[in-house]
Amino acid sequence: MRDKIRQTKEEPREVELGRKAFAITDDSDEVLVFNNLAELCEKLKPTVIVLDSLPGRQQCAAVELAKTGTTFLRLKDLKKLSEERKNNGVKSDENDVVMLKTLFNRNSDDFQPLFETSEELTVRALTELWVQETFLKKVSKQARTTTSHPIATEIQKTHRRLVEKLAEEIHGEALKLPLYRLGDEKLGLRGPALAYILSHNGWALKTLDSDRLQVRYRLVP
Repeated sequence: MRDKIRQTKEEPREVELGRKAFAITDDSDEVLVFNNLAELCEKLKPTVIVLDSLPGRQQCAAVELAKTGTTFLRLKDLKKLSEERKNNGVKSDENDVVMLKTLFNRNSDDFQPLFETSEELTVRALTELWVQETFLKKVSKQARTTTSHPIATEIQKTHRRLVEKLAEEIHGEALKLPLYRLGDEKLGLRGPALAYILSHNGWALKTLDSDRLQVRYRLVP
C-alpha cells in the first residue's frame, strides 16, 4: 500500500470531506477546493485518497469510487490531528489538509484503509444510524418521564422497536465481515457496538483480547 501511494503522482494526498472537499496533491502545496467528493475525483482522477473522516452523505459516492479502483486511507487516531492543530495554532479546513499531508509524510503507518469491502461500508452506515436512533430512544424515554400524554408513550415504544429492528439488521449485515463473524463464533461477542467498532476501527480489535474488549466497549452485560 505504501509503495502504491508513493508511486501515484496525481492523487490528492489529503482530503477533509465536509460541506466542501479540500485536497492537496502529492506534488503540490496548493490547497484545492471542490463542491464534493465526486467532483474532486472527476477532475483529479486519484488512485489513493488520504482523509481524516468520511461524512455519511459521502459514503455512497465512496462505494462507487472504490469499485473503480480508488483506495481510501484514513488517520487511525484523530488525536494526532488535534495535537498537530495545537502546535500549529490555526484551525481551518485548508490547514487541516496541509497537516494531514505532514502527518502522512511523517509516518504513513498512522493511516489505515477506510474500508476494504462494500459490505464493511454498509455496516458502517447502519451503525452510524444506530447511534443516532439510540440517542433518540434515550431522549424519548426521558420525555416520557416528564409527561403522561399517550403520544409520549407511543413515541418511546416506536423508537425502542426501531432500534431493536435496526440492531437485528446490523447483526445480519455484519456477519458478512470476517472479524465480526469470528468474534461471534469464537468469542461470543456481537451486536451494534461491536459492528460499529469493526467498521470504524477494526484495526484496534486485533490488539485486544476478549476480556479487555468486553470491559472497554461493554459488548456484553
